[in-house]
Amino acid sequence: MAEEQMKDKIIKKALTDPAFKKALIANPNAAIEKELGMKIPAGLTVKVVEDAPNTVHLVLPAVPAKGELGDADLEKVSGGTGGCGVSQWPAGDPKLYTKISGICVENTAKKC
Repeated sequence: MAEEQMKDKIIKKALTDPAFKKALIANPNAAIEKELGMKIPAGLTVKVVEDAPNTVHLVLPAVPAKGELGDADLEKVSGGTGGCGVSQWPAGDPKLYTKISGICVENTAKKC
């Protein structure tokens, strides 16, 4: 199960099962492990917060450790495509191309 699917399952259960929601807020790791039937890795802490009509939480992403790729960089290299999301680069050195708003840019714009 992908991370987003796991999150969706936990959120849906919390919205429909008050006892699970209470357990999730009190001890997120234990509640998630029980619901998903899997162990959360040692050292990983899950925090659960609930939005309210007058309170919204903004979650900042973790800063990648030195030498690790961030999400934007991972998107560029995942799936065996170039940083522009194309399976093969246009003629020329791929380092000369940049992705800007979905367009591969060299001297002329080329749709990705």
